Amino acid sequence: MYLQKGGNIGYDGNKKVNGIKISSVTENTGLPIALYISSANIHDSRLDIPTVQGVKIKLDVGGPITRPKRTNADRAYDPREIRDYNRNSGIISNILVNKINGKNNVIGRPTKFNKGGYAGKNVVERFFS
Repeated sequence: MYLQKGGNIGYDGNKKVNGIKISSVTENTGLPIALYISSANIHDSRLDIPTVQGVKIKLDVGGPITRPKRTNADRAYDPREIRDYNRNSGIISNILVNKINGKNNVIGRPTKFNKGGYAGKNVVERFFS
């Protein structure tokens, strides 16, 4: 991607920022499987579905793997559309519940959270560092 001098300009909160935002899907060891690049003014949760749709792993036998088996994410990825997409795609979600989204709870099965599985979320942080 070619950027002109000064880069892309976006807004993050009230701060004017230059640059891009990178969203990634990594495997358990920290190797990237899919990357999605956008301008810096888009919220992280809006990048989740396009990033997951970018997963394509070629295998020697059979068709490619086009989705992860499970996902760990923080509170920013708690919107209903992400949970619904994961559920409909057969992806097991391990996402912290955002207390702000709890104001409008709907009647139904509560979301599950596995603390033991969430311990591996730091793998993606190590990938970025």
